[in-house]
Amino acid sequence: MGDPTTNLVLRPARAQLWLWVPYLLVLTAVCGLVLMLAENPLDYVVGLVPLVPSWLHVLGVLSDRSEFGPDGVRDRRLFEHRFVPWTDIRRVAPARGPGGSRVALTGADGAAAHILAASRGAFPGGRTHIRDHLDRIRAVAPAGVPVDPVEAADRPGGRRVGGPLARGGRTLAWMLALLVPPLGFLAVAAPQDAPWWPGNPAEARRLPDPCALTPPPSELTGGEPARGREARSRPARCVWSGPVIVTVEYRLYRWERDRHGSGRDRAHDVFRTRTRPAGGLWTPLPALGDEAAGTRYDTIVVRGANVLVEVTALAGPGIGEGVVENEFPDGEGAEDLADRTAHPTGPAPPPEVVRAAVERIAREAVARIEVE
Repeated sequence: MGDPTTNLVLRPARAQLWLWVPYLLVLTAVCGLVLMLAENPLDYVVGLVPLVPSWLHVLGVLSDRSEFGPDGVRDRRLFEHRFVPWTDIRRVAPARGPGGSRVALTGADGAAAHILAASRGAFPGGRTHIRDHLDRIRAVAPAGVPVDPVEAADRPGGRRVGGPLARGGRTLAWMLALLVPPLGFLAVAAPQDAPWWPGNPAEARRLPDPCALTPPPSELTGGEPARGREARSRPARCVWSGPVIVTVEYRLYRWERDRHGSGRDRAHDVFRTRTRPAGGLWTPLPALGDEAAGTRYDTIVVRGANVLVEVTALAGPGIGEGVVENEFPDGEGAEDLADRTAHPTGPAPPPEVVRAAVERIAREAVARIEVE
């Protein structure tokens, strides 16, 4: 054994950073690009959380060190300092763990080992690096503290740390370290459902102006919209009054991080709920938007991309069945229910005329949806 008064400072192997740091830089840059493309970047900030432990690991490799002095071992880690006196150390031995071997201090009572800060990290270094650490520790350790050779970790009964991963070796450790940050980002931020994600179909970002549609025939309404709601709002609505009350309403469904699926998926789910068969009230309408359904005379609901369009006519007997009790399931727009229940003025035109007008308006309305 060597002179126990000699001070020795050991640091983690930094060769691991040559690949690790460039990889994290590229991954962080990609995540930053995703933040720039997102409509609401704040939703993605939480997606960067899986990258924080990786960068903390890099800082730890740069700052951690183990100092061997005459009185014991001082372990200085990024957020923790620990002192272990020589009298509490039974032996110094290598320990197999995920990513490679480490240097462990076994307590005087034979309890579980304390892993030196100098050999912490996902990739503590190869056998040559650990052998050099053990040789240098052997030169300064007191006579009563044996230092095992690096081959001791491979013997039967050799100490292992990291549980089942201890046998996985460096390949498994590298795979986990490289895959966990990007997979964590995808799991938390879920950008793969966003409309701008490569390969995903485009979606509408804004609603057309429903009051700019060609007015219903003069025998149905007076020709000019009685009231409307701005196209910037969700939903956007326009109402024509007369012998028939004609309402056109757009609803926009965006992709949101905290909800599963794209805007198209959400619009599809609402469409299916809205037009769920109830006593044969709804009939599918082919060749109209992405999917469409209507009642016998008065109401047609069409989905175009992530937008739902509902065209409703309310008039005399036989027209207007089920308009009120078939509100959208998301509950939006309930405060404007009076628009749907306004009383028509004048004699009602034939139901076939009303149906033809409703279908014509629905086709024009869905044609005006612009996807980007």
